[in-house]
Amino acid sequence: MAISQQESFSHTCAVCGQTFDADQWTLIDVQERPDLRDALLDGQLNTFSCPACAAPLQPSGPLLLHDAHARRVYFAVPYDEEEHRWRNQAQELLYSLVGALPEDARLPYLGDVQVEWGLDGVQRALTRKGRRGSAAARQATPPQGAAATPQVAPVVSVDLLERVQQLLAVDSADEFTALVREHSELLGSAADTLLGSLAAEARNVAEHEAAAAIQQVRSMLRGMRSTVEQEPTDEPHALPETVPIPDLPIMSDAISDAAYQAFLSVAAPADLVDALRDHPALLEPWAEGVLTARAELALDLGNERLAALIGEHCDFLAPIRAELTAEPVLRHAIHTLLEAKAEEEMAQVLAEYPVLLTELAQVAFAKLADQAQATGDATQATYVRQCRATLRQVRSGMDTI
Repeated sequence: MAISQQESFSHTCAVCGQTFDADQWTLIDVQERPDLRDALLDGQLNTFSCPACAAPLQPSGPLLLHDAHARRVYFAVPYDEEEHRWRNQAQELLYSLVGALPEDARLPYLGDVQVEWGLDGVQRALTRKGRRGSAAARQATPPQGAAATPQVAPVVSVDLLERVQQLLAVDSADEFTALVREHSELLGSAADTLLGSLAAEARNVAEHEAAAAIQQVRSMLRGMRSTVEQEPTDEPHALPETVPIPDLPIMSDAISDAAYQAFLSVAAPADLVDALRDHPALLEPWAEGVLTARAELALDLGNERLAALIGEHCDFLAPIRAELTAEPVLRHAIHTLLEAKAEEEMAQVLAEYPVLLTELAQVAFAKLADQAQATGDATQATYVRQCRATLRQVRSGMDTI
């Protein structure tokens, strides 16, 4: 059974306006089709000519790439695609991949999909991974005669992997709890082990923010499980109606290249405040882990100067982030934004309080909306949720610049 697959898409030529159908690769298994990986690295994947004017085209489209040897899965997000659509596309392609793999190849790392923007994003990720792997191999050559210890990974059922993927993708506490209520196997020992493996896989490849997010979900499940039993089992059990709803942050992607360059370009701590206004991802608690990973990569590649620069700027970042994201600041920022009337006034508030564009604010707005709903103020609850959605859209736009 072939794993790699193509789909037919309708395209419009940007030169002559002709509309036509053409096949694009949407799922690639590197071990099955190494030639397609090479075509991606060469910038030749999913390229074709307009049948009317012969103009060369490489339209944006979804692509899931699986490399079993590197134990990585990448997804190329189509440009200008709405988040809910590309998440669904990624999920469907992941289901296709897992379903096509033999049972013994359905390993935990499949649940950790690295999201990149466009084919060029996956191309850069593969290039970085290749350089990092080569440097690590040179430094980690085992002594002559040393025996390798085989690592046996657990086999994961398609259903459990699907449920865990859904859990990692939700963006509200209500959705989180509803999913766990519907699928009690998420409270079992198999799910706990799977999440632990996924977090370990993420740490092994220096994806610190993903590891932290996965570990947080694992801790939340353990806290919910403690309301029904002390030890994890795989026996079916239901949550009591009084189980506390956990706080769930956004599952964020990595820092954009623009944010990284702005971070490196600051000459003094005062300059960093401006960079944080333009790139609020740097205010997230996982940002330091991402930056540390970049410093480690720089060291692997022998660039000690860059690693030292990242470390120095991280020292700038820590106290400023603590000041800008303090709870009193966040409370005042939310109150000020909700009181703002005109778009210009709201834009000014966002410029003054970049914490509003962070995961902390998303969680706070969700709580505020729930409180308003509970007190019977449906109008206020709706407005707060609208503000939360708007902030998320703004943040998403800023992360892709």
